[in-house]
Amino acid sequence: MAKGIRKLQEFLSEANGQFSSIRLVLLAWGLGVLGVWTYLSIRNKTIQPVDNGIVAIFGILFAGKVVQKAAEEKPRAAELKAEPPDEPAEENA
Repeated sequence: MAKGIRKLQEFLSEANGQFSSIRLVLLAWGLGVLGVWTYLSIRNKTIQPVDNGIVAIFGILFAGKVVQKAAEEKPRAAELKAEPPDEPAEENA
């Protein structure tokens, strides 16, 4: 059980170790939709269609994650370009 909790914490964390609320929202929304869809499908004894609004909300959430990731990586890429190399280049005379 502890291993599963660690995997969940790892999934909900960014590469830098910080908690990702967007990942939590995606997970909660996905599990909630899956649960309700499964319940309705079993109760009605037929596979229920997934509404376009549900798909749109998933798309918006994923787009938010993509934009967030791009915004986080852009400043980091600029920092890497601005940093001088660790070792000075040798000059040939």
